[in-house]
Amino acid sequence: MLQQSIKNGKQFLDLFYKPEIDAHELTQKTKVSLYVLRIDGGHFDYESMNRELGNAAITYVFSRTKFEGIEEGKMHEHIKRVQESFRNSKVNDGEGGELFLYCFLETHLNAPKILSKMELKTAGNDYIKGADGIHLLDLGDGNFHLIFGESKMISDSTEKGSSFRKAIADAFKSIKKVETEGIGGELNLVDSNLMKESYSEATVEFLKKIIKPSARDTTITKMNAFGIFVGFEIDINDWDLQNITDSDFEKKIKEEVKKAVEEKYDYIKEQITAYNLSGYHFYIYAVPFIKKGDVCIDSTRKKIIEYIQ
Repeated sequence: MLQQSIKNGKQFLDLFYKPEIDAHELTQKTKVSLYVLRIDGGHFDYESMNRELGNAAITYVFSRTKFEGIEEGKMHEHIKRVQESFRNSKVNDGEGGELFLYCFLETHLNAPKILSKMELKTAGNDYIKGADGIHLLDLGDGNFHLIFGESKMISDSTEKGSSFRKAIADAFKSIKKVETEGIGGELNLVDSNLMKESYSEATVEFLKKIIKPSARDTTITKMNAFGIFVGFEIDINDWDLQNITDSDFEKKIKEEVKKAVEEKYDYIKEQITAYNLSGYHFYIYAVPFIKKGDVCIDSTRKKIIEYIQ
């Protein structure tokens, strides 16, 4: 069986407080989680966040066999390869979210990566359509979810507090496009790239049985599912930070973002129904980002890539 590819999983989860919403069963097939980054000096600890996302980028970009084969004497070459895999930060508006989703699926859900689209790039500025990555969740008793990833980090529009709703809408629109253009094509990508991600022939053959199960094999049941990362803004421009204690600030942040997510539970269900996706399982992860002055989700996601590059 596949193990987690991420090497700094504990450090990644330590970036956050205890989840405000932990795998809430919105429906029998949809689970929602909300994580809040630790706060330092009236801001989220973006410095630690960038560091751990940068560390995770190595195993996100490299296949398992390539990562295991890294030669110590050529570390700079490999780091450069990781850096060059990401699109230039001036035009990059999504790959930070892809990293978040990879980390959450591997750590919180314990669904190891099978393939990331980063591995298929031949140049950093390549744009590859389809799911951000593909993960495998073992449910036990021969039941598996093959999880296709989609991430969105969206800023507020003209309406304050609109970014979570917009991110959800964009995510389901993209998921519907993946389904319409053919999940079979995504599966073929996995099938043709399995040797990059597995240690042994036995592992490859086992994964192929999951990805494309035979009608004769009744021991394995595979269902397609989707993992979603939603980055959204919390606007604190009108908060009086000089006259609020650190503990009250943390409490207020948590209350505000939890309310923002819970208020959109019905909207999430409406999107699933509207796009005729009710037969799929969904694992949704939400993380808020502060909006204050020139600090916003747009600047934050660019700084993630700048840190890596």
